[in-house]
Amino acid sequence: MNNRTQAQIVPDATLKVNSQVVSPETNVEQVIGGTVAGSNLFHSFDKFDINEGSKVDFVSPSAIANILVRVTGGNRSDIKGTLATSGLSKPNFFLMNPDGIFFGSKARLDIGGSFVATTANAIQFGDGAIFSASVPNNPELLTVNPSAFLFNQIKSAPITNQSTAAITGLKVPNGKSLLLVGGDINLQSGILNAQGGYIELGGLAGSGNIALNTDTDFLKLSFPENAQLANVSLTNGAAINVLGQDGKIVINSQDFSIDKSSLRIGSSRNTQEANIIINAQGNMNATNNSNISSNGSSIDIKAGDIYFNNTRLSSPAASRNAGNININARNSINLVNSGISSDSNGVGNGGTIDISAKLLSLSDGALIYTRALNQGNAGNVKVNADDINIAGVNSIQGFSSGLLTASEEKDSGQAGNIDVTTQNLRISDGGVLSARTLSVSPGGNISVNANKVELFDGGQILTSTFNSGNAGNININANSVQISGTDPTYFERLDKLRNSRFDAIQIIDNDSSASGLFARARGDTASSGGNIQIQNFQRLELRNNSQISTTAGTENSPGNGGNITIQSPNGFIVAVPEENSDITANAYNGKGGFIKIDVQGIYGLAPNKQLTSSSDITAFSQLNPELNGIIQIDRSAVELNTDLLELPSVPTDTRLAQTCQSTIATNQSSFSIIGRSGLPPNPKEVLSGDAVQVGWLEPSTSNQNNQIASASKIYVPAKPVQIVEANTWVRNSKGEILLTANEPTKNQSDGLESNAQCAAK
Repeated sequence: MNNRTQAQIVPDATLKVNSQVVSPETNVEQVIGGTVAGSNLFHSFDKFDINEGSKVDFVSPSAIANILVRVTGGNRSDIKGTLATSGLSKPNFFLMNPDGIFFGSKARLDIGGSFVATTANAIQFGDGAIFSASVPNNPELLTVNPSAFLFNQIKSAPITNQSTAAITGLKVPNGKSLLLVGGDINLQSGILNAQGGYIELGGLAGSGNIALNTDTDFLKLSFPENAQLANVSLTNGAAINVLGQDGKIVINSQDFSIDKSSLRIGSSRNTQEANIIINAQGNMNATNNSNISSNGSSIDIKAGDIYFNNTRLSSPAASRNAGNININARNSINLVNSGISSDSNGVGNGGTIDISAKLLSLSDGALIYTRALNQGNAGNVKVNADDINIAGVNSIQGFSSGLLTASEEKDSGQAGNIDVTTQNLRISDGGVLSARTLSVSPGGNISVNANKVELFDGGQILTSTFNSGNAGNININANSVQISGTDPTYFERLDKLRNSRFDAIQIIDNDSSASGLFARARGDTASSGGNIQIQNFQRLELRNNSQISTTAGTENSPGNGGNITIQSPNGFIVAVPEENSDITANAYNGKGGFIKIDVQGIYGLAPNKQLTSSSDITAFSQLNPELNGIIQIDRSAVELNTDLLELPSVPTDTRLAQTCQSTIATNQSSFSIIGRSGLPPNPKEVLSGDAVQVGWLEPSTSNQNNQIASASKIYVPAKPVQIVEANTWVRNSKGEILLTANEPTKNQSDGLESNAQCAAK
């Protein structure tokens, strides 16, 4: 032994058989001795450091499963060189120092089994006995496997990793576990590697116990439900890599932050089981070009608030199906210039993206999307949030913020569906909900269940096709739908992308600059627009050049217009005629679509044969009028445009006052009309509490209950016969009083007694 070695590693003489340190060669120290108990080998040190360029090798007898090292001297352990084990049994290695552990930039692991670093005060075993660093004890009876980490400090010490040694950083053998159990866990440029293995980070902020499971293929932690966890952070290029097959990354923390860093995991044979798991009691922040990637494996994230800025989270698929992405925020999810995606790159299908939060906000080109890039089908996108706000486009590249599913290649599979459940959905400033297909396969469908839907300043919900696959359908179930305005940046973004190598109209998700609902065929091959259904609303408002459209086809395509169904018997459609907001199911060279409207009233929109500068409802075929579509409007939906009747400021009802007075039961009662409503009782009878039934003359009725009109010949529904004010009354043969506007002729008045025969008094 030499003085330098003794300064690095100093046994504390607390064991029955104490550790010894020898130096067989320069910069190499071997640790021998220690106390053996069953398959466990225990070492105890007053100080434990490894200098840069040095190697410390723990030599173990055969049949040893675990090497357990405690540091009792009250100082942090600095591991700046290589920590190694040797022995045929390839044991797991546990390093425990309650005062902290630091791994320098050149720190390396060269061990045969799994590695655990912890700042716990003690390690508990399955029989309840402990191996303590705070109160050093003799562990000779600890013959079973470790079962828990015990923390009794007010604030647990941190573990910091800066290792980038040999590009791999701290690395364990394939299929093994690497656990960091703090205190706070800080990866400052540091790298962790476990190919096909298991990496778990987490700790307690104060006192408590963390269970250790050794009965599975990997060493795993189990945290108590109500304990306050410590923070976990990855910064400045830090990375956690579990490549290979069936590995797993688990983060358990109070707050979890990742900045300019990455989590990467390989494929899994079980895509239903999450392989990246992040459980944050507090918040999760991912910023500055960070990347979380699971190659065909699932991702599960739970946190209070989740914030992504310039971050990518993805689960792509190749030969196998992609994993699912489940993100659950107790409060908000805020994505800025970030993406969450599940792509199908081969024969495998994309996974489902499931988002749950109180508030979901997407801005500056943030996207949640699934895509089919090859033979496999794209996955679905499901969002459940109280409030959803999708706004704006990427300021540099021009992409829209939004939810997207797409089939991107000619022979790729189907696009996925988008399902949104919310109280309030607001899409503005070029933001989108988009399901598109560039394939022969059909596009996805979009379903929205909401209390309020607002599409402003170029905000759109759209399904579109650029190939022979039909556009998907849109179904909106909402109490209120407001659509208004255009996106002033739309044409500027088109011009910017036209100067690039991309097809701009296929890159920008927006259908046009207008706000609206679109289910359109936009390619040059024969395909049809999708269908749009809007139902159960109280008010559907179209303002400022907004649109609802299932128009299809181009000059080279005979695609048919889709159908539009707007159905809410108690609802109203409101527009301003001169603002040019339209409902269209047109076709260029194919058949116009079918528009069916069943609402209480329509204001400001009118059926038309062609689009005009006013607000129109059209379903024409531009090149072939014989293929014009159909507009069907329920009769109750006819606009009431008649002028209001101007009444005098003081009510005057003199007509009955100029007729005869009652001669029956004189002075017992009187009759008068006050106000502008109500039916008078019979003036010849005594007033009583019984209801008086007065019959009205019925206007003539039409047997036409609704309107079916060809777009080439629009028929405005006939207005009902106007009900006019009664100015006289007659008595029929049954003695009933009938009110009428005109005194009947002789032929009409058979059996009727005119009131004109009585004498005035």
